Amino acid sequence: MAWRAPSGRLVPRGHRAAKVVRLGDYPFHVRHLRGLDAVVCNNPSIDRHIRALGFDGRTEIISNFSRSASSNAISRSEYDTPDDAFLVCGVGRFKRFKGFDLLIDAVAQVDGAHLWLVGDGPEAENLLRQAEDLGISGRVKFLGWQDDPTRFLASCDAYVLPSRDEALGNTLIEAWRMGVPSVASMTDGPNWYAEDGRDALLVPVGDVGALAEALRRLVADGELRGRLVAGARHTLSERFDREAVVDAYLELFDRINAGRK
Repeated sequence: MAWRAPSGRLVPRGHRAAKVVRLGDYPFHVRHLRGLDAVVCNNPSIDRHIRALGFDGRTEIISNFSRSASSNAISRSEYDTPDDAFLVCGVGRFKRFKGFDLLIDAVAQVDGAHLWLVGDGPEAENLLRQAEDLGISGRVKFLGWQDDPTRFLASCDAYVLPSRDEALGNTLIEAWRMGVPSVASMTDGPNWYAEDGRDALLVPVGDVGALAEALRRLVADGELRGRLVAGARHTLSERFDREAVVDAYLELFDRINAGRK
């Protein structure tokens, strides 16, 4: 089994074992996928994407389960963040499609809100400069790349996935696992598994005003925060259970091997 389309070329085609590649994003072409027994897509939009590129082989939709939740929350005092502040968190690579510039703009419109950005990438300097230009650098902390971002999620009051493009949104699932009320842009991933007002607040892609308003709703409404956490817990148990995901892979391998007998 390989991960991501380019690694599909490394799977030995002549081997008797089941040969599978798992996709979590949108490949530019499908030539590395040919000759495999199956391509696993972690949401239906990836399946549609590779079909449009000309792939005509077997596909399966099997999503992810989140990493185990950490029991050790990071102290806010380590990053000069008031205990009584409404703390928002964003996690991921600092690339434009991840939309962290949108999140900084939105937090600037929410009085007293603080923001932790966990990650790194080519947009880091631009994001730092943006926070300074907006006059909120004291409320925005850049925490660098972390092996266990769940420790930071556990300290926050809200999580935001502001992406312009997102095939799934693993960090949103991790925030749910940590019991953090969340906001997400309506990209392919959240649009597939989340429902606005049930397990997250969903906003149009690129809409800073809608992001800011969603955060203001969370600040003002503790009952809403509680409903979203409860709804997310239910969605996790239905769609992202670790045992169910592992079983789905094992069943796929069994079906492939049974077809050879």
